[in-house]
Amino acid sequence: MVRDFKVIGYMPAWKTNKITKLRLDVLTHVIYSFAYPDDATLELVIPNLEKANDIIGMAHMNEKKVILSVGGWDDFGSSHKDFMLNAIESEETMDKLINNIVSAAYDLSFDGIDINWGNLGGDLSKQEGIKLFTNKLAKSLKEKNMTFSISVFGNSEGDNDILSYELVTCDKELLDLYDFVNIINCETREGVRQTNTNIKGDIDFSHSVQIPNDKAVMGLPFFVNVSLMAYQDDIKENRNANDLSLDIVTCGREIYCVADDEFINKVIWAHKNAVGLNVWDVTQDFTEADKSLITKIKSTLGI
Repeated sequence: MVRDFKVIGYMPAWKTNKITKLRLDVLTHVIYSFAYPDDATLELVIPNLEKANDIIGMAHMNEKKVILSVGGWDDFGSSHKDFMLNAIESEETMDKLINNIVSAAYDLSFDGIDINWGNLGGDLSKQEGIKLFTNKLAKSLKEKNMTFSISVFGNSEGDNDILSYELVTCDKELLDLYDFVNIINCETREGVRQTNTNIKGDIDFSHSVQIPNDKAVMGLPFFVNVSLMAYQDDIKENRNANDLSLDIVTCGREIYCVADDEFINKVIWAHKNAVGLNVWDVTQDFTEADKSLITKIKSTLGI
């Protein structure tokens, strides 16, 4: 295994009752998700802060890092994007937000910051503000010797992966500012959702935004999500044929386990083609040792 290969697990702030799912024998980083700016005061809101402190303590005892992700969404699926974009409308509010982010993370002993804009789609209207914000935040974090990453999503349009908003957040002039780029994938299938996140999609993704291998942390989803269209018998039949079984139903969404051989192939691919892998989210792993996907990562990488 590459010595500095990253195995990153997202820990949702609304699932902190499941911190026993944090496999610190495998994970190198935990991304605590999500903090967001208060729309009125710009103070950083960190849900379940007491549990976040517990996670930081556990991780540091095991010589692992905890990064605070700012932005994203909440447990009801509501995006924090507008809070973030409103806060960078002027340089004055931008500077205040940056100071609040860095101060909170440093004071609470987080090891760094991850920014998640929550999918800007094709909206380039905030391009200059995002670039200025990124440059200023990177400088402030560097002064504190803290890690800086960004999480991005791929949007598929037509037959190809066309990545519009990543051209803002992963612009060539910004890539050097990030320690790494988390490419978030939600496992789907053709005909279920437009987003293409198979291995070919991953390759196209990193090439199209020219994320170098030493920056790219490839998303390795734990589950197939069929939430965006009515459940169909032919989809169910296909899942069963591929040894996929229903694991959880959440918010009305049916989530299926990824087939073992496909999952392991993606671990191998990420190890060969990227600087790390990330998983959304660690609490969705199986409790049973023989089914645990984190354990499969461990055995495949030979950790």
